[in-house]
Amino acid sequence: MENIKSDIPLVFGILAYPASHSLSPALHTAGFLQWGIPAVYKRFEISPSTLAEFFAQNVRTQKISGLSVSVPYKEVVLPYLDVLEDSAKKIGAVNTIFWKNGKLVGENTDWKGFFQSLTHEYDPREKTAVVLGAGGATRAILYALEKANIGKIFLWNRTPEKAQKCAQEFVNVQTISSDSFPNPEDIDLVINTTSLGMQGPHKNESAIPKNFWKSHHTAFDIVYTPRITKFLQDAQESGAKIISGETMFLFQGMAQFEIFTGLCAPQNAMAHTLGLSFPLENFSNILQQIVQEKWKTISFSSKPSVLNSLKRDHLFYNTLQKKQKNPHLIAEIKPCSPTEGTLFRNSDTIEELAKIYTANGASAISVITDEKFFGGNIENMRKTRENTPIPILRKDFIIDVSQIYETYKYKADAVLLMRSILSLSRIQEFLEICDSLGLDALVETHTKEECIEVLEKTSARIIGINNRDFKTLSTDASHFKNVFQEISQTHPHLLASRIFVAESGIKTAQDIALFASNAHAVLVGTEILKAKNREEKVKELSGNI
Repeated sequence: MENIKSDIPLVFGILAYPASHSLSPALHTAGFLQWGIPAVYKRFEISPSTLAEFFAQNVRTQKISGLSVSVPYKEVVLPYLDVLEDSAKKIGAVNTIFWKNGKLVGENTDWKGFFQSLTHEYDPREKTAVVLGAGGATRAILYALEKANIGKIFLWNRTPEKAQKCAQEFVNVQTISSDSFPNPEDIDLVINTTSLGMQGPHKNESAIPKNFWKSHHTAFDIVYTPRITKFLQDAQESGAKIISGETMFLFQGMAQFEIFTGLCAPQNAMAHTLGLSFPLENFSNILQQIVQEKWKTISFSSKPSVLNSLKRDHLFYNTLQKKQKNPHLIAEIKPCSPTEGTLFRNSDTIEELAKIYTANGASAISVITDEKFFGGNIENMRKTRENTPIPILRKDFIIDVSQIYETYKYKADAVLLMRSILSLSRIQEFLEICDSLGLDALVETHTKEECIEVLEKTSARIIGINNRDFKTLSTDASHFKNVFQEISQTHPHLLASRIFVAESGIKTAQDIALFASNAHAVLVGTEILKAKNREEKVKELSGNI
């Protein structure tokens, strides 16, 4: 999202003709409400004759921040765009339009939706698939099947020439006709990408005769209205496994949501809108409340015209990578917390705490600037900087680039980026902005899966593993050790040149020895602030006793 104001609702929508049947408005609105995003999602039912005018007057003027694209425009809109992402180039169609770096960009999330939906319930590796149809959606399916390491693909279409043209763009795709259809015994997966079975005049039709189906088959229909098409009904009655298009619709919509907002898509809220009941990750209430509040308080803006001249030179990273006997201590200034209540004493000042941390061995100071839930404020960073030469980490719920520039302005050295809030693409975008300013970023993860995807898909150099479960707010000091050791065994190549920080649940030097000996640093706030003698506690945790 670029150059937005918190008091002006963002406008997104579905571009289609017709658009009245689309469930996209309900899907995305559920996501906006969950995170508290000031946005609306509309139906843009635009006729082909007015498409050029729509782009000129509404899209190019940035009155619309992003579009989902459906029939008949997934290929038609290509000339209206400035840039195509790699997947959209390969597929030759887009279903998502958004602004990035002043350019109108086209992406295709249909393949992501299909890939996630299929692999969520089925292992396609080395299997044989028949794909029915050769339209724009078909190319997205073929692209996804390649990514899923499918064994062999047969492509059928009523117009053989169209199938041949589609097949030549992909590896391991062989066209077939009705006369050369493979033996059902040799097929594992059948995917319908045609409009047969969709709500309307072809609702009771299927491209496959009922007597084709065998119990070992898996049938996937990308049509999602109705949920059970004739294609799926026939397969199910023959004992085959079926996968409905509504799960593909959900996952492609979640991918769009992350592109539009930069935030993680709230799976349960969006799935509930579609009436889906398959198990998904729970969404943290505390994170939801905090981010909803954050939208109200941030003054969204573009890059400030004047930045201070202090060059950071990645002080935070360079400090933590220095080898020493014990992990570096990042001591935290945190006035209060949702779990512990008030942590400051009546006589506490930011200035005095910064001096205590610096004098007794802390390598860096984390300053929480969230006001409503943690009692902090942005001025606390300035006060800390005036009383310490060691690097400062700004700990907050960063959701917009303006917060990064604000961090730079107040002379901190690093920001916290949370995978539980931000999409991977937004994390990478923020990392690049930080790097351009000489700032560092501590990318916080909570699970092994989050940690691996951040290591694999972003350029993050400092990785936090938080011992706190945000769903229950409980902590387990052994969590860091367990996650780090497992990644060390399964993905050792990802650890090189990375710094790991253990967060939350560390109370004593013994905890560090038992649970965080592999960490380059530990981040501790609550236990220091609760300690009777804070100087001694900082010395203990930094190994200076």
